Amino acid sequence: MLLAGLIMLAGHIRNALKNPVLGLTCILQRGLLFHTAMLIYQFIPGVFTGVSLITMLYLQNLLCMPDSITGDMISCTLTCEWHS
Repeated sequence: MLLAGLIMLAGHIRNALKNPVLGLTCILQRGLLFHTAMLIYQFIPGVFTGVSLITMLYLQNLLCMPDSITGDMISCTLTCEWHS
């Protein structure tokens, strides 16, 4: 799987260098602002996942709630936040 991904990446880079419009994306990827944006893009979902995990552990371990009730509360919270 990793080898297939590397082959596809090499093919994309080779194609991007031939096409001036796609080559522009390679130039953009070298910028510091792009790297900062990608780091933020990767870390923000991790924070939300971590908060959900800590909430589950808090409800189950400290408040002694059963797994089924905790799961129902978290899934309802996530669904309500998604639709609002």
